[in-house]
Amino acid sequence: MSRSPAGGAIRVAALLALGVSAAFAARSEDVPVRYTLELLDPLETLVGVRVEVAGDLDGSSEFSLSEGWAGIADAAKDLELVEARGAGDALETERLAPYRWRVTHAPGEPLALVFEFRPTRHRASTGPPEYYLPILEPGLLHAIGTQTLPSPEHLDGGRARPIKLAWSGFAEAGWRTISSFGVEGELRTTFPLDAFRHALFLAGNLRLAERKVAGQSLWIALHGAWKFRDEDFVDLAERIVAMERGFFADHSRAHYLISLIPVGGGAGSSWGGTGLTNSFALFMTGDNALRADEGVAGVA
Repeated sequence: MSRSPAGGAIRVAALLALGVSAAFAARSEDVPVRYTLELLDPLETLVGVRVEVAGDLDGSSEFSLSEGWAGIADAAKDLELVEARGAGDALETERLAPYRWRVTHAPGEPLALVFEFRPTRHRASTGPPEYYLPILEPGLLHAIGTQTLPSPEHLDGGRARPIKLAWSGFAEAGWRTISSFGVEGELRTTFPLDAFRHALFLAGNLRLAERKVAGQSLWIALHGAWKFRDEDFVDLAERIVAMERGFFADHSRAHYLISLIPVGGGAGSSWGGTGLTNSFALFMTGDNALRADEGVAGVA
């Protein structure tokens, strides 16, 4: 088992700040959830994922990643549960499957689970589903929530509920953060849990640009070196989004994120991506250009 995050046991006060209590859980279906992504060690590139929620009233709660999504067959191979606590005490846990964990606790007890993952090599792949798994390297965290944020199975994933997302330790290490829901800082939203997790979460040496499309924010996050200028890619993304929204007369998204990271490492040209909640994750090999007549291959 890897070491727990700095600071030791998670304080009960952090849970109470959520407004989570056993009494609240017994009265309401709108149980809030808090996720914290924490850069525990920028030198070792160690990241923690903390989940805080009221446990099930039956005294047993299961947490899982989305096995099988996009053809992924080993969703949790990079994630390890290192700590589970209730009202100040360590709790008994069991790994039911590679992607599923059970925690035993008092009925409706406030829970805090801490998972950790270390650097991965998924970005070396030139195709999915490998690079849909969490990508963690020095200077880069690229995470799709279904494979990174364990879901409390006792909650209705299709029901809108209060959700908080916090980034810890990244700003201090000079890493920028952005997600499908906002730029840097702590996020509070009311959203279905399944849709919230089906989203994009990024941190690292990111180059961020914002454009306005019919008054709504379009954010572009780029990482790595490319044959084209950042501004040219941002211009292209803005034109495409503007045309699509104009065609469908739909300008309802106040925040939308497009990410671009390089994948692969050998010869050959490849590019692809996936649509997520309020976002699109784009993956390309470094030899791609924006026009077919500018390089080995083009995307427009």
